Amino acid sequence: MQQQAEAIEREKSRFLTNISHDLRTPLTLIITPLRSLIQKMPDNEVKDNLRRIESNADLLLDTVNQLLEFKKIDESGELLHAAYVGDLSFLSEIALNYGQLAAEKQIDFKVSIADTEGFGWIKKVIRIVMNLLSNAFKFTPGGGSIALKAFMGHR
Repeated sequence: MQQQAEAIEREKSRFLTNISHDLRTPLTLIITPLRSLIQKMPDNEVKDNLRRIESNADLLLDTVNQLLEFKKIDESGELLHAAYVGDLSFLSEIALNYGQLAAEKQIDFKVSIADTEGFGWIKKVIRIVMNLLSNAFKFTPGGGSIALKAFMGHR
């Protein structure tokens, strides 16, 4: 029974590795010409939309790369990679991704980010914020309201 369970785990790991490789190649082939378009685009509004697409494609590629690192991660837990940021402006960038969705659903979406310097941030929090916002938009009916507020330090 234990051998069967180990074989299943090996197959799961192999599947994740294979699917990650299968996703990474087309993502790279999307991101490369996208970056070229951004550089050549004279229209700032279109350029901003392309940058949001690029940002989300980069997040997806990062997720795929994490799947490829799956074999290296100890079974007892997930590794978190800390990244230092000087402020919370990246949350405003994440929120921009939801602006068009808010307009389409006629949801009042307010963002209040206090940018205070000197803050260490765990990269995983970006995904948590995106998941929270995605769920907020998914479950908020048209005409509803969503607020994202963030600050640094003690209050």
